[in-house]
Amino acid sequence: MENNTSSLNKSAMYYGAIIGILLVSVILLSYVFNMTTQRAIGYFQYIIIVGGITLAQIKYRNNNLNGYMSYGKALGFGTLTIFYASVITGFFTYILYAFIEPGLIEQILEMTEQAMVDKGMSDEEIDMALTFSRKFTSPTILAVSAVFGSTFIGFLFSLITSIFTKKKDDSFESNFQ
Repeated sequence: MENNTSSLNKSAMYYGAIIGILLVSVILLSYVFNMTTQRAIGYFQYIIIVGGITLAQIKYRNNNLNGYMSYGKALGFGTLTIFYASVITGFFTYILYAFIEPGLIEQILEMTEQAMVDKGMSDEEIDMALTFSRKFTSPTILAVSAVFGSTFIGFLFSLITSIFTKKKDDSFESNFQ
């Protein structure tokens, strides 16, 4: 059992690191090309997350579990993998907003304000919303929310990918274990 848990953690860390590095690369490239606020970047990150979780589950199933994996094990492995990836992206998020480009938070708040103006919100509503938003847009809070938010999104995606990556062992020997 200890070996299984160790294998699970090692594999989740390995694939999580790959996914995390890919996600950081996308964030970094979107920053370099001034596309940090583009929706397409977010969709591309979702594709990386879904693809990464799916490939990690399949590789783990085939390489560590003799080609068989329950839905629960697939879900747990997918969630753990994306947790490790989100720790990497959370750390990079902190570095980005605290040291590389502290003014990026202000740009995001300005875009938020413009979106509220476009919706026709009153000045009082906008001021109240921005005051509230400023309290939750420090580099630390953004990094922590990146970890929890990405892990939750990864969990939701793992709920779906696990349906396709699970594989039941119907062999004669497995029925007697």
